[in-house]
Amino acid sequence: MYLGSLNSEKKIVVVEGVATALAPIAHGEPPALNEERANGRPVRVVTVYVEGKMVEVPLVSSNHLTHIFRVLLARDALRRAGITDEELENIKVNYSQLYQTWFNGGVLEQKKSNNSSDWDNGQEQENGDNLDANGDVEEDEPAGTPAAGTKSKSKKKGKNGDKAAQKEKLRVVFPDVKEFADLFLPVKLFGGTIAWLNNLTLESTVGVGHLWPLTQETSTLFGLSQAKLKEKYQLNEALPSAVFLRQVEPMHFSRTDGTVEQAAKKDKDKDDKQDGRSLYNVSYVPAGIKFLHEIVIEAKDAALALSAMRYVTGKLLPENPYVGGLVKRGFGKMEFKYRFPSTYAANGEEKDYEGLYESHLENCKGKIKEKIIALLS
Repeated sequence: MYLGSLNSEKKIVVVEGVATALAPIAHGEPPALNEERANGRPVRVVTVYVEGKMVEVPLVSSNHLTHIFRVLLARDALRRAGITDEELENIKVNYSQLYQTWFNGGVLEQKKSNNSSDWDNGQEQENGDNLDANGDVEEDEPAGTPAAGTKSKSKKKGKNGDKAAQKEKLRVVFPDVKEFADLFLPVKLFGGTIAWLNNLTLESTVGVGHLWPLTQETSTLFGLSQAKLKEKYQLNEALPSAVFLRQVEPMHFSRTDGTVEQAAKKDKDKDDKQDGRSLYNVSYVPAGIKFLHEIVIEAKDAALALSAMRYVTGKLLPENPYVGGLVKRGFGKMEFKYRFPSTYAANGEEKDYEGLYESHLENCKGKIKEKIIALLS
């Protein structure tokens, strides 16, 4: 679907999709250590005002889905360029700014100042999403454990010296932001912060929406009656109510932190008298629920972005179709179906964009490998 744009030089393309939960979906935040068990681990919700009442609607956040798309595309590009696992680990340890830019959109950096709120030079923020840079789904555990929504930080010092020397090497190898973005599509599509170029920020050309569940309440958000919504998406079942959408299940989590283990041992509940384990109530959306999704592309020429997003949703995502947390416990599997336009209108002509993503990577892979060799030499 094509829409107008505030920028006359750009076009907006909206791609609609439907996702079906093949397993329960638990996308939310782990409970803090000082929370009661009854509070448990909540599923992420947004409060919506519908027909005179406030309703909490569970959803899968756009940031989480953007991270999944970014990781899948980054892995695919590096694999096609022949970057080995050893080289990628070398970059992760020695050039974490580049690694974070590929997979998480980059990190901000400021020099130390008297203002305690400023970022320290080289300080990084870790992304807590469940799909790591290797494409594996990480197991979320309650806060306070080593795996509490963050990835462990390496304390190794890079072989290329301190951070200043590493950043200077990055400036030498990747001095031009346009070339860098053209080589690495996740940055071009989803934007990012280039720390070694004075925190230069690139805007995204692809916007990824929330996964909204199809419920009685959310039908009004889409501007359609329940009957029209069911007809449009070929739904035979009655739409569920968001009020009854969240289920709760008690689960034990391994706790390796000494303080937590001690607290668990002192718990009077017999179920919690297992060493290093605590019981939490986990809320989730049950299997079978359908979600609506939109991908919005705004660019002068959206052909490459369309090709990349059709490839990642049609090829890469089905190979790793998991969202949210607790995947190792059987949660998170989804089936995605998108309706991409068959052609793209550019300069008054309908053009086929099939294969543009693959041909772009084929043309870039030699240059990507050359840059990585120069960086690691």
